[in-house]
Amino acid sequence: MSRSGVVGRRFAVAAVVVVCVGVARWWLTTASEPISEPSWRSGKPSGAYRDVAPCWSHAGTRIAFLREWETGHVQLCVAPADLSRVHPLTQPEVVNPDVPLATGIASMQVRDAPVWSPDDRYVAFP
Repeated sequence: MSRSGVVGRRFAVAAVVVVCVGVARWWLTTASEPISEPSWRSGKPSGAYRDVAPCWSHAGTRIAFLREWETGHVQLCVAPADLSRVHPLTQPEVVNPDVPLATGIASMQVRDAPVWSPDDRYVAFP
């Protein structure tokens, strides 16, 4: 690889890091409460909820996150970057670590943020 190719690649990596740090700072400074203690909001279908574990798509156009309902249910959701509409990808599932044979989303590590596939077509858990 030529010297200009190496410099270009390093510049691209640095640009991505700067953008990620900027988004993280924006996210932290615009939050009304600490991220570790998200607020409960009123919503359907079962009352209050909070959105946790966000993950931006590679293109920066969508965000995947978990919606934790006050009732103990967890739901995987996706929304456009402006958060104008939330699209639930799963039905709310009860997460209970005491159940020996967990099914559905309850068998996943729901405290980890979801991740996008390289082409932004799929969402998965690590």
